[in-house]
Amino acid sequence: WKNYDMDLWQGILDEPIPDPKPLTIVGRDKSMRNYKTAMFNADEAGLSEIIVVERGDFFKKIYEERPLTIITNPPYDERLELSDVELFYELMGDTLKQSYTDTSAWIISGAIEGFKRIGLRPSKKVLLYNGKIPVQFRNYEMYAGSK
Repeated sequence: WKNYDMDLWQGILDEPIPDPKPLTIVGRDKSMRNYKTAMFNADEAGLSEIIVVERGDFFKKIYEERPLTIITNPPYDERLELSDVELFYELMGDTLKQSYTDTSAWIISGAIEGFKRIGLRPSKKVLLYNGKIPVQFRNYEMYAGSK
């Protein structure tokens, strides 16, 4: 690179690395197969001490701990079939609104009609591809009351 600055790069390498903040990642899925796969992958990656894998339902167990960031890749008919995608997304939006105040929720999905049923205004939209499927990665900031 013509503008490569060896001194700048060395200065970056010499900077002390701060101790990371404690972090817990919780993964949850209803499917026993996905649960077992996630457990295996966390263990194989040497991350089983910070990744907690649960088998359960998003709509039934609510996390009380805050701050919280939710990142989810819910079904959207291309990967997993749902009998009613729009109803599923409506229920997901209701759960986020009612149970997850002071939370940032990121949802990656190809279900554009489903996104419309969430009933929340995204603070950010990122267009991506999940393989060959065009998807959006949307961020929803949950807060108590009205903005």
